[in-house]
Amino acid sequence: SARGGGEYDISDADIEAFYKETLTGSGGDPGKGTTIAEMIVKYYYGEFTPQGFKRYSGMWKGPPPGAIGKRDITVAMGIF
Repeated sequence: SARGGGEYDISDADIEAFYKETLTGSGGDPGKGTTIAEMIVKYYYGEFTPQGFKRYSGMWKGPPPGAIGKRDITVAMGIF
């Protein structure tokens, strides 16, 4: 059955696909475009300051520039 509502409906198939995505692979950094990679970059890319953690707010390095890519994933995984 669907969860969410309206624009953000999530089906059981979506949940199953996400689950499989997190359990497969050969190790290393998560692949570009995966949900896990996007979450790690968005929540861990930044710096620790005396005032706390500051998320990165610049332009993603990509490739392509401006989009989250391998370079950004590598930096975020080092912090993660």
